Order: sequence, then C-alpha cells, then structure tokens
Amino acid sequence: MEDGFILTSCGDLEDLALTWSFKVSSVPKEWCFKGNFFYILDICGFLRKYDLKQRKLIWEKRVEGAWGMDVSDEGVMVGVKNGILVLNNQNGSLIKKIDGEDFSYWEDEGLLIYKDKMINGEYVGEGYFLRCEGIPVFVREDGSAVVFGDRKYKLQKVREIIRFSWGVEIVTEEGTWLIEKRR
Repeated sequence: MEDGFILTSCGDLEDLALTWSFKVSSVPKEWCFKGNFFYILDICGFLRKYDLKQRKLIWEKRVEGAWGMDVSDEGVMVGVKNGILVLNNQNGSLIKKIDGEDFSYWEDEGLLIYKDKMINGEYVGEGYFLRCEGIPVFVREDGSAVVFGDRKYKLQKVREIIRFSWGVEIVTEEGTWLIEKRR
C-alpha cells in the first residue's frame, strides 16, 4: 500500500476504496512510486512506467534477466545478470550500462554501486541491498546493516527489516529504529 493505492500479488493496482482496479503487470517483483508515476518490474522481466493521474501506460520495456529496479530523477536503474542498466525516465531507452553486482539510489550520494564487497569504493563486506523507495538498506552477512536515510546509519545485530510506504523499521537486539523517507 502506498499513497492511497494497493498493489496486489497478481499485479492489480487499486485505490483504497476499491472503486477501481487497474492491471499493471503480472506478478510484481519490485516497484516504486515517484510523484505521479508508478514504476513496476514483474517476474517476466517487463518494466513499466504508468501515469497514476491518468491511469495510463507511459512506456514498457522487456529487460532480459532483470532482478531489481530503482528510480531517480536521472533515470531508472535495472539490475541484470552482468551489471546495472540506467534507462531514460521519459521513454525507457538505454542511457548506459554500469559494472556492478547490486545497487540502490540514495538522494545524498546518487547511485550506490555494490561490487567486490564495496559500495562506491568503501569496503562493506558481503551483502545485498533492499531498495526501500528512497531508503536503501545494505544487509551484511554478519547480521548488521547500513541504512542510507537522512544520514548513514550502521546498525548491529539486526533481527528484522520491515518496509512501509512511509519508511523502514529495523529491529535490532538493542531496540527498534524507525526511519522515515524524505518527502
């Protein structure tokens, strides 16, 4: 649920009052709301951009081997088998390909690229990104996490990470952290 919408597991986008339903994809893999636009990557590798006000498809692109996506003002990033593609926000055309194993977008520093146990050249160890709509969370294999919110948080002994439309909740052995996304 995000900004007055519900996304179902079968790829329907609905309003909270359930007065309308709009088929946006097959089974969703990752999605992102950005302003009046909705981006969705499904399990078949289709990436789509919708105008939410008009409930209209803006563009659609089949991305072979796509496993993740994130959106910024500069473009739409898509993880594929051999790197990260940056696509044009307006039409989905390829801008460039970047070498990397995982990625996310953080407003403060831009694109975060994970490769060879480093994020943008800083050693972080083994792990993976959770792309939480504006709050990247890098989960390390040792049970710690780095959260890129209004600042960089390093949390130890993480038990659970829960994504919400308003931000992310991280439960550690010491307590619970609530980190709101920027509006």
